[in-house]
Amino acid sequence: MKPYWTKKENNGSLLLIFNGWGCDENIIQGIDILEYDILILSDYTELDIDLKSLTAPYSVIKVIAWSFGVYVANLYLQELPRVLYALAVNGTIHPIDDNVGIPSSLFQATLDHYDERFRVKFFRRMMGGNKRLEELAQLLPQRSTEEQRIELFEYQQRVEKAQNTICYKWDKIVIGNNDLIFPPSNLINAWKRFDYDCVEAAHFIPFQKLINQYL
Repeated sequence: MKPYWTKKENNGSLLLIFNGWGCDENIIQGIDILEYDILILSDYTELDIDLKSLTAPYSVIKVIAWSFGVYVANLYLQELPRVLYALAVNGTIHPIDDNVGIPSSLFQATLDHYDERFRVKFFRRMMGGNKRLEELAQLLPQRSTEEQRIELFEYQQRVEKAQNTICYKWDKIVIGNNDLIFPPSNLINAWKRFDYDCVEAAHFIPFQKLINQYL
């Protein structure tokens, strides 16, 4: 897992963002939240980061976890003190699941066929169509297709070996009803006992919009 500080001004509060699969720090260009430092975590090929040490200087932590980052955040938040608020966006703690995640056959098809052509198709679906993909092109990752495929494989192995995942007490869930990556009905199944909002959005919702509305 790779940390990237988009803002580090020795503030007492931290916004911690768990990124989606295959993405990098490009996805958070231009975001800000007053009096908060901002740290984004990307690349789940390995989960080998000492997040306690990275977050130790902060008295207040707010979290946004998006897509496959929701599963990873759920693993770490159990042990992080001082989390004031945690928001999960278009992801679940069981990300490969026919009822509460991405159906396993679709996940496997993505892994089996992920190449340059599939990459373009994936990002088009992630952003919500050709027009939005063009509008948000500057946010796309600068990572290789093979690197993304390896990350997806390692992620699959980790999820399939996991047992009895304990769910963190998330404060808010956001579900995009036009999500073409996680079926919205599965997201609702996963979070029906939590406080969730269904919004007019694709799988990717700009982080600044989430900050303005929920943080």
